[in-house]
Amino acid sequence: MHALDIPEIRWMVGQYLAKPELLVAVAVCKSWNASFSPLLFSEIKWTYYGINPSAVAVLAHASFIRVLRLLSDPTEFPLEACRNLEDVQVNILRKIPQKPCSPATWERLTGIIHQNPRLRFLNLSRPSPKFLTTAFSECTRLSKLGIGPVELDHHLGELLLTTCLHLEKLRLESVVFADPRDYNLGKWAEFSMMRALTINLPDESHCKQAQLQLQLIWKCSQLQSLSLGISTETLLFIIICGASESIGQPFPPIDFFELRYIGTSSYLRDNTLALILESVPSSQILTSCRDLKEYYGNGLDLQEALKPNTEVVEHDWICMNLTCLSICIYGLGKNPRELQKQILKQLSRMDRLEYLSIGHDSITLHHGVKLNLNAGLEILGSLRRLHTFCFSGLYQEMEEHDIRWIVLAWPMLRCLNGILSQDLILQKKLEAILTSHGVHVNPDRHPRPQSVFDM
Repeated sequence: MHALDIPEIRWMVGQYLAKPELLVAVAVCKSWNASFSPLLFSEIKWTYYGINPSAVAVLAHASFIRVLRLLSDPTEFPLEACRNLEDVQVNILRKIPQKPCSPATWERLTGIIHQNPRLRFLNLSRPSPKFLTTAFSECTRLSKLGIGPVELDHHLGELLLTTCLHLEKLRLESVVFADPRDYNLGKWAEFSMMRALTINLPDESHCKQAQLQLQLIWKCSQLQSLSLGISTETLLFIIICGASESIGQPFPPIDFFELRYIGTSSYLRDNTLALILESVPSSQILTSCRDLKEYYGNGLDLQEALKPNTEVVEHDWICMNLTCLSICIYGLGKNPRELQKQILKQLSRMDRLEYLSIGHDSITLHHGVKLNLNAGLEILGSLRRLHTFCFSGLYQEMEEHDIRWIVLAWPMLRCLNGILSQDLILQKKLEAILTSHGVHVNPDRHPRPQSVFDM
């Protein structure tokens, strides 16, 4: 007997096969078809592009379908046959992207909720109010939810907040709560099941709208992962209108934090304003998130985050468990020596760092951190776990002895992203030294005058 004659072995092998390979396997014989069909039909992707399964095939194997991804109009898809779904994603692509699905389509999709009591994951683009009402009311096992862009009336908003009581993951993509002033979050208990939260605030959100959604963060006492997308205009609104107390509160004990700058209007085309505004929450995060392991931010103004002419206070930055830190550090212009020394000391205390990025891909910083031994680079000698170091957009004037110190001090370094020297000949020489020690170098493009960020 061959090993593949045993159904359990075939099942284990099938876990590692791609769709094309499963298609071949089910055609071998009846016993193989019986073993591999559940795997082949466990996830269905219905799209305008590629090859969709026939309606006949779906009807014959509907009991195996657990994941359904609808990327095109499901008119020809036998939705009614799917009664064992656990994960449904609806992002129907149309010739007119901003035009939502027809009411008739969402009416059919609402039937999925009634037929599939075991639904645990929903990811919905521009859902209808009726569909959301049904989902929030009947999906008692729901643990992961993603919705937007959508506007929620007060009733739907309250249903969503009630649903959050048993959610583990929530993604709000440009969700607008009607009449945000009418919500009292104290009405709900803590969202103690929530482990991951993604909030992408709508462009040009007014102060109360942004404040309501930001307050959700502090309802999630056991939150581990937070991703926040906020436009420059919204952040400016929050700061000017006095709603920044939401950002100023201590964050839950999260492990992962991503702060992203999204969208901008014509009068805020330059990323520099985003850096200035986002320095406020970045500073707060670094001083309050003790358990943070990964932080991906945008800007940190050293004039804001550190006090010039004073020694580093050990508890200033408390996230000493960081393994990944990406933040654009600027503001050395007025007190370069004092601030340079302080920021390097703060970074040196994060001795678990494996990934460190302190520059910006699209902005040139004339007053960013200097990376050479004369400027105190040896202070970072404690970062012996560093694998990737990025300083895009920073003017550096490294010499050979600086590079040789780097390869000795950081034995695990494998990737370095940034211009080492403005002298092209010296740059090539320094790259060769790093390459000979197994370090891949990816130099920046030379800075463009119109993108200079001169603090």
